[in-house]
Amino acid sequence: MMKEQPAIRGVQWLLANQNLDGGWGGCKGCPSSIEETSLAVEVLLDTGDDAEPAVNNGLAWLVQKVEAGGLYEPTPIGFYFAKLWYFEKLYR
Repeated sequence: MMKEQPAIRGVQWLLANQNLDGGWGGCKGCPSSIEETSLAVEVLLDTGDDAEPAVNNGLAWLVQKVEAGGLYEPTPIGFYFAKLWYFEKLYR
């Protein structure tokens, strides 16, 4: 289980901002995406049993979305592009 305060706050935010459909988007109420839901589930898997309902709901949403063909509808997430902007060696 994560014990550092920033990690605890991050997990609390994830748990509080899960959409009613079981997935996560950029914020609560934003459309859920495979990318953001996958990242949230990955983090919550390391937090222990308290997050199990959220993980199960997130996994159910992912399975439903992938089986419906959603895997081929990518949704970019902001921090990926920010990372490229600042750290891409070939940027110049």
